[in-house]
Amino acid sequence: MYQSDQNDHAGIIYRLLFGDGAGACLVTADPGQACLDVRGSWQQVVPDTTDSYTLNVEPSGMRFTSEKWAPDGITHIMPPLWKWLRRDEADWTPDVVIAHPGGPRILEDTAKGLQCAPELLNNSWESMRTSGNLGGVAVLDVLARTADTSPPHGQRTLLMGIGPGLTGAAIEGHWHNL
Repeated sequence: MYQSDQNDHAGIIYRLLFGDGAGACLVTADPGQACLDVRGSWQQVVPDTTDSYTLNVEPSGMRFTSEKWAPDGITHIMPPLWKWLRRDEADWTPDVVIAHPGGPRILEDTAKGLQCAPELLNNSWESMRTSGNLGGVAVLDVLARTADTSPPHGQRTLLMGIGPGLTGAAIEGHWHNL
């Protein structure tokens, strides 16, 4: 999927880091049939960051690039994310975190930014350890791993990731045991 002719340092790393991935999830209006009852979703592009992560689709495949400062991106996402999360409840904190496993630094900064126990990201770390960064579909792998661990019913849940153009995206809701 990624450019085999991109043999610079970044190109080699991205070919080794990213796995090809595809995924799907079933979305239903019946929360009794879902593992995550979604209350809301959020997305924001951090101003002046469109060059931080770029993904270009070319006839020969995809070309992904990032700036050296891009792994710091999660720190830029946290203030507006917290503002959104605490829009209705001033002391909202997650009980369950489903974080895209973008890399060790991103997961470490996610735990720090969320001010949560590192073990809340265990499923994200395990996904990265066993599957690498599968791109956008990686968060579905973490969601499936979380479902396998059966968090207590009703816990506040945050599903989140960052992407090209330094975009932060999140879903907030409550965990449901099927």
